[in-house]
Amino acid sequence: MGHGHHAALLADIRDQHPALELWIDAGIRGYEDYTAWRQRRLGRIVIGSESLREADLFERLAREGEAPVLSLDYRGEAALGAAALFADPSRWPEDVIVMTLGRVGSGAGPDRQRLDAIRELAGGRRIYAAGGVRHGDDLAALQRSGIAGALIATALHSGAIGRAQLGALPSG
Repeated sequence: MGHGHHAALLADIRDQHPALELWIDAGIRGYEDYTAWRQRRLGRIVIGSESLREADLFERLAREGEAPVLSLDYRGEAALGAAALFADPSRWPEDVIVMTLGRVGSGAGPDRQRLDAIRELAGGRRIYAAGGVRHGDDLAALQRSGIAGALIATALHSGAIGRAQLGALPSG
């Protein structure tokens, strides 16, 4: 959000839990931001479409052997960011988050229609849902529909999803 970062806290988490893969959305706008965060070696970098100012960044990073995560960000029906990025899945990396901002913390359930549409376009890329996940049944339904994972902060904080719900999901 442009108000500093939590690099020291992230380094502590990384050091205390070395097997944990952190995904970090640091508001990357372009190549310089990306390389600055990469040098910190804190985790995998997430690049949100709403922040990105260089539409060809993913192609450039792929040529360098880099594998960031793309977050395709939506507010309502509006895609936030460069239209070319949304229109051309060949620009996407292997891991893509579909972030429906209006559903974050809403308890409205995942945007299944949008997730299904993006999964169809994605050509085998791993798709992750963000926004609206309420409980373990949502996670199970997403998994059955081919969604690779989900961001679940509100459901974790509220206790709606815990170890029991996560442990009940089939692996793979």
